Amino acid sequence: MSVQIKRGADEADISKLRFIIGEDDGNSVEHVSSDVVVFGGNKVYYFDVSGIDLVELSVSPVYNVNGEEHNSQMINTLKELPDRTLDFSGKTVVDFDAL
Repeated sequence: MSVQIKRGADEADISKLRFIIGEDDGNSVEHVSSDVVVFGGNKVYYFDVSGIDLVELSVSPVYNVNGEEHNSQMINTLKELPDRTLDFSGKTVVDFDAL
């Protein structure tokens, strides 16, 4: 699965992005990326979700404050996934204005 994240023109010091993939059985899988989308840009992130009955995707920034990382209280969740099915070959792109 691929997810395109668009970022506005902010000045936040985001050091990482936390992606939480929610499964139909209530479990979740977390992926953390330190390859953060730049101000005013967009970036595509790829995840192997084979074998997962995906029901939602959440993303949350991790901020760098005075040299310490802090998880954001803001978690953006996309629950209305296209047709609730995804092309696991990596061809499906979900545009997600998360930041």
